[in-house]
Amino acid sequence: MTNSTHEVIVVGAGPAGLSAAWALVKAGLRPLVLEQAASAGASWRNHYDGLRLNTGRRLSRLPGSPLPRAAGGWPTRDDLVQLLESMPARGGFSVQTGVEVTRIARDSQHGHWRVSDAQGKHYTGHAVVVATGGTRVPVLPDWAGQADFGGRVLHSS
Repeated sequence: MTNSTHEVIVVGAGPAGLSAAWALVKAGLRPLVLEQAASAGASWRNHYDGLRLNTGRRLSRLPGSPLPRAAGGWPTRDDLVQLLESMPARGGFSVQTGVEVTRIARDSQHGHWRVSDAQGKHYTGHAVVVATGGTRVPVLPDWAGQADFGGRVLHSS
């Protein structure tokens, strides 16, 4: 099944994907935003409870989305999650959640991009922004001597 051709398809609804979608709307385009998780900014929910941004409230803003004064000088994980979840409604775009993108290919014959998901749906777009981010899947490095460590190695997520 192929939907109509979209101006831009944004893959990922974390800070980068939502910021890109926001900027695209402000430029007069209507992006289709696809997100694998159940909500926008979902990967931030996996960070530890006590997380505070180290860049401060003023430097941690996203396009059109300053963090509120109530977040204090060093916003928490939950402050950022609330900001991310509110961006689509405030930015005038929507996010299709539960869409696991499995393939992106250029259809040079028709001059567009074809995005496929795990359910076999296909989306076409004149442009694609891949904004899946580095925190979607936690990575636990393999350190020298780790096999000899007798304790538990745990990722902060």
